[in-house]
Amino acid sequence: MTRSGPPALGTPTSDQVADFYDYLGPLLSMVWDENFHFGYWEGPDDQVSVAQPTDRLTDVLVEELDARPHHRVLDLGCGAGKPAFRLARTTGATVVGISINCAQVAEANARAAEEGLQDQLIFQWSTRWTYRSRTRRSTGCSRSNR
Repeated sequence: MTRSGPPALGTPTSDQVADFYDYLGPLLSMVWDENFHFGYWEGPDDQVSVAQPTDRLTDVLVEELDARPHHRVLDLGCGAGKPAFRLARTTGATVVGISINCAQVAEANARAAEEGLQDQLIFQWSTRWTYRSRTRRSTGCSRSNR
């Protein structure tokens, strides 16, 4: 089903979502670690930092996914890619991450190259309206095409 007209009241545009992560991403990283998702605490007495429960949740999902070295996993809304790195290292699967934020895509690709994982981790910029399967490592990022 295609939608026409302006977004519903309260529904952010893709530019607004990207701007949110441009402006607040660094602050969120300082407070919430690089995982911008929920965590898995072991109970009310679990007083660890946010990083441990978010990694713990990623580990639970990786185990449930049962990915293997010959598998290719799509991570929509990958952000800076921390769960994708964890998945790739743990399973050997190839992960293609898609984010609406150019800075996060650039950061994730640079980190993948730095860690020698650029053949296993591919991060690309896209919105739900423009994604096309690509094998080249181009972010396609610019303010004019967002």
